[in-house]
Amino acid sequence: DSIQEAVDAATPGDRINLAAGVHEISETIHLDKPLIIGGAARNGDELAPLPTVLKGAEGLTYVMQLQTGVGSGTALLDLRVETSSSGIQHLSGDITLRRCQIIVKSVLNFQKVISLEATGSDDRPTDTATIDGCILSAEYVGDAAEHTPPDVDVVLTAPNTRYKEITVTHCEVTNEVPNRISNGIETRGTTAHLTISDNRVRCRGMGIVFPNHRGAMDIRNNKVWAANVGIVVGTESPKRSTIIGNHVHIDEQLFQVYPLFIRDYIADNSSVCIAVGATSAAVAEAFFKTKVIGRGMNIVVEQNTLKGNPKYGIAMMDSPTPENYGP
Repeated sequence: DSIQEAVDAATPGDRINLAAGVHEISETIHLDKPLIIGGAARNGDELAPLPTVLKGAEGLTYVMQLQTGVGSGTALLDLRVETSSSGIQHLSGDITLRRCQIIVKSVLNFQKVISLEATGSDDRPTDTATIDGCILSAEYVGDAAEHTPPDVDVVLTAPNTRYKEITVTHCEVTNEVPNRISNGIETRGTTAHLTISDNRVRCRGMGIVFPNHRGAMDIRNNKVWAANVGIVVGTESPKRSTIIGNHVHIDEQLFQVYPLFIRDYIADNSSVCIAVGATSAAVAEAFFKTKVIGRGMNIVVEQNTLKGNPKYGIAMMDSPTPENYGP
């Protein structure tokens, strides 16, 4: 039976164990009930001798879509997802990804390794996302000398989502797409409390990007290598946020911003290890479709190691229109 047939036949709360080997996925797998889907088991910390691979067909929008409803929990364990488009889309419910590998090798614009898009219930934050011990990567497989590299993100939380909690811990996050806005872990206005800790993040764009956040953040003990900006944050939340114990290394490389229509909204910001405060008002309105823009409110920055060749170590950013967005 196909994976979708197994999902359709399962009872909420069931566990589906997938055999090792390559499973060709020709249509998006839709999960509309809480399940546990596990791949070939590991032996302790060792990888399974033959992993369980979900290989997305060419042109498949997402390999897997989760829409299980408020209050339900789904776990994906020990799976390897390979695709030339986007990997996993989350629309509702609580999701846990543990010990998974999700790999996007693409030439297409606006692809995501993991796309978090839950909007909550009655405008209230209800859903949670936990990503732990995963290997997440994006790679451009075109010719950068002949074609413009696309905008591809690894973990992207969509504008105006209503998450209660987003946690990314102990992950390897890599974005090798040579574009200044191809980022590692990014949110665009979610309400979530963010816990981003003990990750290794390597990006040709920006590493950890929360410019117009609405909740509190705990960014702790991450190792970030980036070609543009290491960590950029802004939040409207009066609750204390922390940026503590991170190691940020900037190896400045002057990549262009693609696609071109977005470049009109992106200022040529200087490279910086840690940026605190507002992003561009034009970005917030035209690209994020929101007038919410993060300020540098109640943020503790301490015990971080800053290295490389950035123009600035720590930048305190002001909005160009403080009467509308605040400093």
